[in-house]
Amino acid sequence: MKNNNHFRKLILIAGTIFFVISQLSAQVSITANVLPPYSPYLSDYCHLENKAIVTLVNTSPTPLQVMLTGSLTNEGNGLTVQTNSSYHPPTPITIPANGSTTISATAAAMNFLDKGNAITNASDNVKQQILSTGQLPEGMYRLCINVNDYNTGALLST
Repeated sequence: MKNNNHFRKLILIAGTIFFVISQLSAQVSITANVLPPYSPYLSDYCHLENKAIVTLVNTSPTPLQVMLTGSLTNEGNGLTVQTNSSYHPPTPITIPANGSTTISATAAAMNFLDKGNAITNASDNVKQQILSTGQLPEGMYRLCINVNDYNTGALLST
């Protein structure tokens, strides 16, 4: 009987932890649409005016102040360009409580991939090639946009 009570307490605690974690991770949903043709130039992913729309939906009952971070990854060779961990934009994006915000991908919204805000795992030769030509190595790329809390940097959605 005593073991059964311990088991019930353990299940209750585990269920509570799972519920809290699932609520935290579900604060924001993100949808990004990028229209073709897709550019081989890194700088074009910082200037997607009229080519991309990002929609952020706040599923919590309180307004959120957020910022976007992200990465561009070559699926074939693993080359990644991603937001530097020190990046912090001057102003937040505000999403109303239980509401949504739609962002056309302007340079201000996408500057998390700008040369000064991004880092890469590329070799020195590949970095030099990207810097001199602006062109990414050939391959299939995945653009990943993350939503982070503006004040703490905590990941809210990916």
